[in-house]
Amino acid sequence: MSDRDGLARITDEYGITVVVARHVGKKLVAIQSVSREQAKGPLTVTMYPQCKVFGRLTSKELEARHRKFTWSNVYLFVNDDEHKRPMSCQSQKGEFHFFVPPGTYMLRAYSAETHAAQKTITVKPGQETLELDPMDMRPTRLTLLKGQPAPEIQDIVAWKNGGPMKLADLRGKVVLLEFWGHWCGPCVGRMPSVFSVYDKYRDKGLVVIGIHVDAGNGIDTVAKLDEKLVDVKKRLWKDRDLPFPVGLVLRTRTPEGPDGKMKQKCPLVYDIYDVTAFPTGVLIDRQGRVVGEFDASSKSDEPMLEKAIMEK
Repeated sequence: MSDRDGLARITDEYGITVVVARHVGKKLVAIQSVSREQAKGPLTVTMYPQCKVFGRLTSKELEARHRKFTWSNVYLFVNDDEHKRPMSCQSQKGEFHFFVPPGTYMLRAYSAETHAAQKTITVKPGQETLELDPMDMRPTRLTLLKGQPAPEIQDIVAWKNGGPMKLADLRGKVVLLEFWGHWCGPCVGRMPSVFSVYDKYRDKGLVVIGIHVDAGNGIDTVAKLDEKLVDVKKRLWKDRDLPFPVGLVLRTRTPEGPDGKMKQKCPLVYDIYDVTAFPTGVLIDRQGRVVGEFDASSKSDEPMLEKAIMEK
């Protein structure tokens, strides 16, 4: 909120690159880039009549299976600039809206069940509303795998704490595949919760298998992984090492599309389980079927695990 002189004070804790200002009563809004020098002192922001941009996300494939989005998010970028992402809108119903000044924007949508989709829009001067056509989202293979036999583990270049492991040999057990990487803050931050789940349920039939995905820097041996985890274990894991088997997979770089740009690939992760975010946990029941995504840090997911444990 601004004061009587129209000044609003912002703590530059993370390095401000874009400022969004909105006057709700007068329906004015501004999205303005901020340089390092400008961030040091007062910044004059010019606001323009706002346009409400709104729409919804759909997935015909999910709807055909009588399923809906559980969570979605839409990011708004200014002029397709990856460094100018001033706003996002999360929803449990696949809906989104933004208040923006005239200009060109790119919307990038994603959800827990689908691949990302994007579109570019232009807001004209004087335009008050812009209702967009529904953005159809393609489900991930992992979403469509629910209730289906879990694909076998493959492409492992090294195993920590035993192995090799095969899902076919684990029928009768409940299996949690935890896709993660040492380079991923949320991954190593969630790992203590995975430890807790492992400690609580391992004697009740739970097997945890970590699938470590490297960051393109060739973590292809246990020694290399252990070296990357020295600081993590001290800071976040109370000096505890990974107590369950961990398979190491590598990313490869291959040309993607007619432009010849290189894209990182990892068949087990991206082609077979179609993991779109890290960390991702996949729960597999005693019959070897995919139950769904499982977050060890979420209390609301624990009943899913307990149900799988109880079923014989």
